[in-house]
Amino acid sequence: MLSRKMCLFVTAVVCVAVFSVPTFATTTLGFSTGGTNNFSWTVTLTGGAGVLSFENNEVDTSNPAPDAVLNDRINLPSMSLTNIQSVNVFGVDFITATLAPITSTLTLIADIDTGAVLAGTNVMTATVGSGGFLTVGTNFIAYSNQQDDLDIQSHEAGYSAVIDEFVAWENQGFGLDMSFGGDSSTSLFLLLGALNDGSVSGTLSGQIVAAPEPATMTLLGIGGLSLLCRRKET
Repeated sequence: MLSRKMCLFVTAVVCVAVFSVPTFATTTLGFSTGGTNNFSWTVTLTGGAGVLSFENNEVDTSNPAPDAVLNDRINLPSMSLTNIQSVNVFGVDFITATLAPITSTLTLIADIDTGAVLAGTNVMTATVGSGGFLTVGTNFIAYSNQQDDLDIQSHEAGYSAVIDEFVAWENQGFGLDMSFGGDSSTSLFLLLGALNDGSVSGTLSGQIVAAPEPATMTLLGIGGLSLLCRRKET
């Protein structure tokens, strides 16, 4: 169970320095573990080297909504874990690590035929920046990369109002921030703390947000981790 100290610390790590909220309605895309699956990420450790891989993630919220992108499959790139180290804050032990995409490409795949777009079509491709930050507790992860995370390379214009707005924001010089949090049924902390070979899988909840300054996007981490804390405390 996540203690109050753990929740406060992880929230502080993710938000770092948030001073303001955008005064306009941000464009957002939320994703999580697909309803028919029980995991969407796996951390695998081999010879002290870690890899975070993803599958079974679907888009489940959007602003504006409703939108064609809902229920589409989102494929996040596998990421390497480096600089794995233990830290102690307020008497609570955590593990931190740096994440860097291995393939660097994120894609969105249509789930059904929508207009001229057929199911299975790649409706958006974006490169993912490196230098993310991962916080690991007993059985949870929290990711925040406080910078412009995504750079859209291609998209199906007119398919999704959300995707079209992402492109429009980028063209105006705004950033796209991606964050996520999740938990597992077994201890990821023990796996990484001991640096033993093995793997741990878990569920995920994340979001992509367009807003004027990357620092404000860490509010996502606060919301996602607050949900984790409330779920663990009940």
